[in-house]
Amino acid sequence: REKLVEIAAEATDELIEKKRFTAANKLPTNEFKGLKVDGAGNVYAYWDSGYVIHPIGSSVWQVNRPSSEDFGDCDAGTGMAGVQDMALDPTTGQLAFALSGGVVFKRGDDWLCWPIGAGMLDAPVRVLEIAANGDVWIGTERGASWYNDEAGWRSFIAPAALTNGVVTEIDVSDDQRVFIKAGAWTQITLESGTFERGVEHRKDVADVSPYFEDAVFPVEKILIDGD
Repeated sequence: REKLVEIAAEATDELIEKKRFTAANKLPTNEFKGLKVDGAGNVYAYWDSGYVIHPIGSSVWQVNRPSSEDFGDCDAGTGMAGVQDMALDPTTGQLAFALSGGVVFKRGDDWLCWPIGAGMLDAPVRVLEIAANGDVWIGTERGASWYNDEAGWRSFIAPAALTNGVVTEIDVSDDQRVFIKAGAWTQITLESGTFERGVEHRKDVADVSPYFEDAVFPVEKILIDGD
């Protein structure tokens, strides 16, 4: 059976679009690794050779294939194949990718590389999150680093702040509560500089059961049927 990709983009409780796309009708591949939806409902998805942008409500899929040279020192020559995570600035819509050697940001037609060890922890990057206020959170194999335009860089490592050093998820809520998963979830309160390890946390989900057979999925999700 052909692999199928279904994308659901929602605005409040109203379904904007529900369509099924494959390499047979619109997509350059069926092997996507991640997907994000921006504040306007536009869809971004990436795979080992590039990324696509789908303006919601249109029939257009913009295909982009950056080369390894575009990412400078951040990818060790791997290009898009080395991307570990993708993030979008909720305010500006700026696109960013996490690579083992750092983080790259799209600026006009160019990519800006933030290498590891230059403010952030000197360790391979695994997770990337951009908060609504523009703060950048980077999860690495040694802990997490936070960048704020006014405060600069700050890092959080085990055992002082995290259960262990390998960060697998970061979630920043709308009210700027920060949750970092490194073994267990840790909640960080930036104002007081306190950490609470071992907290229970579940990312915000949307009930899309009217459209996906009584299932609950994260808002940003690629649903891929197996072979």
